[in-house]
Amino acid sequence: MGLCRGVGADKGEVPLSARWNCVKFKMMQGLGLAVLVASGGVFIPQQVDAAKARSVLNVRNDPGGELSVRVEQIKEIRAAGTQVRIVGGFCNSACTMYLGLPNTCVSRNVSFGFHGPMSQFYGMALQPDQFEYWSGVMGAYYPRQIRAWYMHEARYTTVGIKKVSGRELIRLGIQECG
Repeated sequence: MGLCRGVGADKGEVPLSARWNCVKFKMMQGLGLAVLVASGGVFIPQQVDAAKARSVLNVRNDPGGELSVRVEQIKEIRAAGTQVRIVGGFCNSACTMYLGLPNTCVSRNVSFGFHGPMSQFYGMALQPDQFEYWSGVMGAYYPRQIRAWYMHEARYTTVGIKKVSGRELIRLGIQECG
């Protein structure tokens, strides 16, 4: 965890790509692997005590990002059994997809921002079939009670975001971080 902590991974001070390398590092720890970074950036796994290595991703101030990239990250997080703790600041856009993972908890003071799928060019609408497809992809990652709201309301917000507090999500059944 020292490698990730040193680059500010838990504070959102580095780009998502760098933080994602730290997430992978933590997930490998959770699978019972220690990871060393050689000078060439090569990962060399070594066995460690799996009971000591807890795989936790603390999320703070995550603006989201490209949907297809987040889908792949979530697959890896799910496979590793990583606990996702959304604990500070904001979690917008694709970040909200973490809510559908079984080991996710949220803090009351976090602001969640939802919106519908958009073109990579700000303000440019997707074709209707693409809008439906990507809305469905996004909605599939939400728990039932959030999915219904997203598909009937939030996905139609394509400029700006609809904000929901962690407190409200907890009221809807999302686990609160202790």
